[in-house]
Amino acid sequence: MSRVIYTTQGCSRCKIAKQFISEHNIACKEVDIKKGGLEEFREVYHANPTSIFKSEKGIEFPVFTDGKEIRQGVGVIVAYLAADRRLDGFIERCHMTHTWLDGLNISEGDPRHTDKLIKVLNFLKRD
Repeated sequence: MSRVIYTTQGCSRCKIAKQFISEHNIACKEVDIKKGGLEEFREVYHANPTSIFKSEKGIEFPVFTDGKEIRQGVGVIVAYLAADRRLDGFIERCHMTHTWLDGLNISEGDPRHTDKLIKVLNFLKRD
């Protein structure tokens, strides 16, 4: 299974997601859409139009795929990489705001995984 993170140059959210990937030694290919990766990303987007959110403001980056899941936004990607689907409900993409983190909902996740939630929140707070 191949992990790919689609980024865009100058994106602080992309930088944070890439930092998490690096610090946790996660094998992942980076494709910068502004440095020759736009066509590859378009292929992924057109093959998965309901999995990648796009509003009138555009597509929020980063976008991550591991071949089975597509995750969008820094908090969602970091949570998925830290705990697979166990943090679904705690951190989700709600709507495109082009802000730093959207979709944090402390009351919705499985309380058995709050240790992983704390780990992710500490990482995100640090940066």
